[in-house]
Amino acid sequence: MDAQGQRVRPEHADEPIRVARGVGGRIELYHDRVRIVRDGLVNYLLVLMGGQLGQVDTVIAMEKISTVDITSPIVWNDYITIAFPGSPPQVGRPIVDATAENALFCNFLDNRRIHDLVRLLRLRVAGNRIDAQPAGHQGRGRP
Repeated sequence: MDAQGQRVRPEHADEPIRVARGVGGRIELYHDRVRIVRDGLVNYLLVLMGGQLGQVDTVIAMEKISTVDITSPIVWNDYITIAFPGSPPQVGRPIVDATAENALFCNFLDNRRIHDLVRLLRLRVAGNRIDAQPAGHQGRGRP
């Protein structure tokens, strides 16, 4: 049973609520955590250049998340940053900040899924339940 007293089917208990892909990998949103998987094109290029490690997953407990931001540098691609106690601070260099353990490069053009995931994360950080609103509800007026 979950916190609301409803039965959780074991085969669906650990499936992500949302998955958003970017050129740096993907972000998986679960009820109790966020998982950043760096299996995207940018990560493979960084490995070839010897700049960073390859596929490194980061799992962040939902109650530890303090802020979620999308940064839009002038020259580089947008990237999402999930801040939590102990996360690396942003240093002001987009390539370094976007490849940190708590960040991920977004797509070049269409980032609707990433923005949807960020909206859900912000609701969760604010204390609201993720599934409290219908999928089409944008938070303005009545659904």
